[in-house]
Amino acid sequence: LNIKKKKKQQYNNNKLHFEAMVDYDNFKDAINQVAEKYNVDLIRMGTKGASGLTKVLFGSNTEHVINRGNITVLAIPDNCKFSSLEKVAFTTSFSRLYTKEELDPLADILSLNYSKLYVLHVFCDFDFSEELSNNIDFFKANFKYPFFKYLDVKDDDVYKTLHQFTTTNTIKMIAMARGKHSFFERLFNSNTFKNIA
Repeated sequence: LNIKKKKKQQYNNNKLHFEAMVDYDNFKDAINQVAEKYNVDLIRMGTKGASGLTKVLFGSNTEHVINRGNITVLAIPDNCKFSSLEKVAFTTSFSRLYTKEELDPLADILSLNYSKLYVLHVFCDFDFSEELSNNIDFFKANFKYPFFKYLDVKDDDVYKTLHQFTTTNTIKMIAMARGKHSFFERLFNSNTFKNIA
């Protein structure tokens, strides 16, 4: 309750409503249950990461919610200061087709911030030529003037290549769609990624 009181004082805004909840379930299941009960559109999580030998970009709680949750997650790194979202990157291996509904949160963020969308097609293991062609058509039909970039990388260099691209091109946010055995899982579970992060 002290946290709720502090947040109300810090963000003195009638549009914000804070609700305190206590749940004794595991973290991921508790969040999924609350999100379903209250019809939550977006989960925002601050990320400090783990410490010591297991240090990664995202902490284990954030990783579990992203990988196994049912709701869109906005993960914000520690000490991140908002400047603008002029450029947003959506990373994909195009191994499957997307739907408009699953990318609606991305479309909303782009619209609210007048952001340019960079669709980064990451070639890792296979060339999904049919899915690639269909997804390019999908992005052109559902997003305003998307930029397509192709990154041909080794599987263990995905994070390094993405980091280099986003830094060089001043990308402010990276978006991904989760899927079973997805590009996202490979990226965030690789030892190389953990070492680089």
